[in-house]
Amino acid sequence: MTGINEFDMGRIQPGMGINPRVGKQEEIATVALFLASDESSFMNGTVNTADAGWTAY
Repeated sequence: MTGINEFDMGRIQPGMGINPRVGKQEEIATVALFLASDESSFMNGTVNTADAGWTAY
């Protein structure tokens, strides 16, 4: 990779210990199946982020 911003890398690295693994295909598929099912009929206009909390920190 080129053009890596050292400041941003310093901000990202502390959160890497919180999430020790990457998501599995099945986990993303579960979210997609939920959204396609009747169970999600009350949801409207939301953004569902399936990233194991990466955007939370």
